[in-house]
Amino acid sequence: MVNEDSSPPAAPVRRRAFFGLAAVASAGGLVACSEPARSPEGAMSGIPAAPAGDHVRVLGVNGGPILSTTRSQPALALVVGTRVYLVDCGGNADQQLVESGIGFAGLGNIFITHHHADHVTGLTDVAMLGWTYTPSPVGDLDVWGPPKIDAVVSGMQQSLGEATRLFSGNRPPRRVTAHVISAPATGSVEVLRDDLVRVTATRVFHGPEVPDAYAYRFDILATGRSVVFSGDTAGPNDNLIALAQGADVLFHEVQMNSAVEKLLVQQAPAAKQPGLRKHLFNSHTDVSVVPQVAHQAKVRHLVLCHYVPADLPITQFYSAVQEACRRVGFNGRLTAPSELDVISL
Repeated sequence: MVNEDSSPPAAPVRRRAFFGLAAVASAGGLVACSEPARSPEGAMSGIPAAPAGDHVRVLGVNGGPILSTTRSQPALALVVGTRVYLVDCGGNADQQLVESGIGFAGLGNIFITHHHADHVTGLTDVAMLGWTYTPSPVGDLDVWGPPKIDAVVSGMQQSLGEATRLFSGNRPPRRVTAHVISAPATGSVEVLRDDLVRVTATRVFHGPEVPDAYAYRFDILATGRSVVFSGDTAGPNDNLIALAQGADVLFHEVQMNSAVEKLLVQQAPAAKQPGLRKHLFNSHTDVSVVPQVAHQAKVRHLVLCHYVPADLPITQFYSAVQEACRRVGFNGRLTAPSELDVISL
C-alpha cells in the first residue's frame, strides 16, 4: 500500500507469498508501515490482520479482464462487525476471501456495479466453492446489481445445477437471490437497509455501450461512518460527487491515460487504435481527474482502485494522483492499496 505517510515511498522491496518483510511491496505497491500484524491464515505471508473495527479488505485491484500472477480482478469486501458486504466479484474473489482470512460465513450480500467480465466472473466460484468451503461455508446470498443481474444469477444457478445436486446430500441448502436495481438518471436510490448499514446507489457513466453502471454508498448505522465505491466511471461524474458528499472514504477507479496511449501505439493495430482510444478515454477517469471528485465531494480519504493499465506499478498511480491532489487542493488522505490491504473506517 502507498499512502501519504510514505512521502514518497523509498525504493520498493517486492513481497511474495511466505515472505514476512517490514516494508514490503506487492505488485509494485508499498506497504508504508512497520512489521505488519498477521491474520492466522496469513501468518507466514505478511497479510495484514483485520483491525478490530469496521474496514474494507482490498481483494482485487486490477482493472480489465486480464489474468495476472500478482493481482486479482475487482472485488472489495466491506466488513461491518462479523458481516461482509462484497462490492464487485471479479475473478479470484473466492481465493482472496480465503487468503485474507475473511472466509464466507459472514458474506450475505454482493453488489455488482456493472456487467463487465472483470466485475462478475467470480460470482460462480463464490457461490459454489464458497458453499463447499468447510471451515466457513457461505449461506444464502443476495446479489444486487443493474438490470439483467437476474439473468446472470439465473444462468449461474442453471450452470451449477448438477454440481449443486451432487453436493447437496452433505451440505445445507442455500439460495441465491437476484435483486435488480433501477437507479434514476440523477440522484440516488436506497438499495438496502438492514440492522448494520444503509446502502444507496447512483448511476454513473461508463461509456455508451454500458447502459447501466452504478456506484454505491454504505452508511454504517452504529458509527455514522460512510464509504463510497465508484465502480467504473468517466470522471468527474456529478452523480458520484453528490453520492459521495462528506463521505469518510471514497474508493475511486483510476486510469493513467498517458500509459494507455503508449500501449495503444505499441500493441494495438493501427486501424483499431481510434476506437479503443475513444472507449478507454471516455469511460474511465484519468489520474489527473480523480482528486477533483474527492475535492468536490469533500471526502476525507481517497483510496485508489481498478488500476489501468493493469501491469503498471502502483507507485506510479500514487505519485501521479498525489501531484494532482496538490494542484486541485485536495488535502485529505490518499492511499493506493495493494492486494489484501486493509482500509480502516
